[in-house]
Amino acid sequence: SPAGPFRAGKYSILEGGSRIPFIVKWPGVINPGTTSKALLNQMDLGASLEQLLAPGKANSFRDSENVLPALLGKSAKGRDYHVINSTGKALAIRDGINGASAKMSKSPEGGSLFDLEKDPKELDNVASQHPDICEQMKAKLEEIRQRPETKADQEDLLPLDD
Repeated sequence: SPAGPFRAGKYSILEGGSRIPFIVKWPGVINPGTTSKALLNQMDLGASLEQLLAPGKANSFRDSENVLPALLGKSAKGRDYHVINSTGKALAIRDGINGASAKMSKSPEGGSLFDLEKDPKELDNVASQHPDICEQMKAKLEEIRQRPETKADQEDLLPLDD
């Protein structure tokens, strides 16, 4: 399976559609064999490489975050959250809640919450057991959607209301 142990595939809001291995090699800078679970996005390469080449320069890349310390193996932390959308106009947010990875999604079938540490295949929807976490993540996703720079890009996505 191209998605490895994860469910679904490309163009899906599930992990199989967005999680991929990422290998960085830089002899003398990055220790060989170093692994990380830092959350990052390919879009983060813009801001990260910009900081590598022009330290202190203001971020020129929309939606990109400087995760250079994570890429260099100097930090276990990448970005705080990651927004995922699918071709079916569904939207999800992947976030670290209470130190664990969680994903809240709103799809045509309704809302879902997955504990990605315990359930990487996203088979056990725990939304009904954690309404507080669902509300936190839903609020964060709505706040992101309402930002002027992202609102126009996301007008065709499904509403977050049930």
